[in-house]
Amino acid sequence: MKTLIVSKTALTVATVAFGAALSLPAAVIDFSTDPNIAGDWENNTYLGVGPGTATWDGTNGDLDLQAAAGGTFWSALSPTGATLGANETVTMDVKSATGTPGANPGAFGLVGLTISTSGTPTINNGAHYTFRHTSSNLTDGLWSYEVINHAGVSLYLSDTPESFTPVTMQIRRSGNEFDFMANGSTLFTSSGTYTPAQNDAMVNYHIAFSSGNTAVLNATVDNFGTIPEPGTYALLGGLFALSFVMVRRRR
Repeated sequence: MKTLIVSKTALTVATVAFGAALSLPAAVIDFSTDPNIAGDWENNTYLGVGPGTATWDGTNGDLDLQAAAGGTFWSALSPTGATLGANETVTMDVKSATGTPGANPGAFGLVGLTISTSGTPTINNGAHYTFRHTSSNLTDGLWSYEVINHAGVSLYLSDTPESFTPVTMQIRRSGNEFDFMANGSTLFTSSGTYTPAQNDAMVNYHIAFSSGNTAVLNATVDNFGTIPEPGTYALLGGLFALSFVMVRRRR
């Protein structure tokens, strides 16, 4: 019987690889288990008189959002203390989005992602981007993609509103700027809206959802969180492979 002898070097490499695995960010939340929204998440009023509601759906394994009539509810919802790494991508699946316009035929609804320099962003609090799937008239039920800055200025608006279909929305760092992506396709790349230092400081990320002008928005989202840059996974895989080879060579 061979005795397995592991060198100090192999142990060091294996330890580094294991440490790298432990240091990876929380990554994507798939809502397969209860995320404890009431205890472990922050639901801040991004704009308006109060936040909307978020309810975990244990049957479908997703998160149900509602922004109710009676005022403009624009929420910024995220796990408490969640932060974005320098080259990570924020991602979320929007599975459904519907709304009732109430008494105002021009009532709007939106759901999407916000990245911000502030952990509790408001419409004019610090640098941020909101990438939203929005319906400006819930009576028509047509949806567009839009990117806005902290002042509410529209930086991008898709050309033709369409009926809602499920979509994966992502905000990905691209050099000193950000790509805003739908189902893997880049719709817009920011350019000069903020300084590189301000972009570096956008370490907070949130689910944004809202309704206004007597409307009620109902949306369902899933797989929300951050994805490390591909190089992180490549490095980790290489470390594990190297440690395996070194252990094998000592047998």
